Parts: sequence; structure tokens; C-alpha cells
Amino acid sequence: MPYLGVVPYLEIDGLVRRKLPRPGQDGTVTRGPELIGGVEHRVIQVVDYDPAWPVRFQAERGRIEAALGSRARRVAHIGSTSVPGLAAKPIVRSSPATTPGRRIRN
Repeated sequence: MPYLGVVPYLEIDGLVRRKLPRPGQDGTVTRGPELIGGVEHRVIQVVDYDPAWPVRFQAERGRIEAALGSRARRVAHIGSTSVPGLAAKPIVRSSPATTPGRRIRN
């Protein structure tokens, strides 16, 4: 069983939960897995597709390529905003790749 620090944990539906004991032979009932840190209380906004997302990505791609120079092999638009017509959280994500064996330093 994997461990998070000294707390055994399970991953259920993408959430990390503590593994707690199950009811024993004596009938003692304990709680099942619980979310570590509790439930996040924030609004997750999913919006209709915005044709400005690819434009925003292209601008960000230019900034990334300028920063990485010749080390940039590819900068990909990833995540739900990269799928035309798909509703998504309005967060434009990118994934830069560099030439293998070349390190990026400040």
C-alpha cells in the first residue's frame, strides 16, 4: 500500500483519501476513507467555448518560445480549451517540450 508521509492513503476518483479501518469482527463501525484536508469550498466555472482561447494560446506560445529560444522543440495547447467547441474551465494551458538532453537554466 502506498504511503503519503506516514498516513496510508488511497486514490478514489482522483481524490487522495486516508485509509481508515473498516468494521471489525466485533461489529465496531468506523468511518470509511475521508478526504485529506476536507472539501474545497470554491466555485468551479465551466463556460461555453471561447474562440479567443486559441488566440490567447498563440500569444503565450510566442512568449514561451522567446524565453526558451532554440531549446524549444514544441509548445502544445493542451487541456479542454484546446478542443474547438467544447465547454471548459477558462484556463488556457500549454505544454512546452525541449530538445532531449538540453537543460533549461535561468
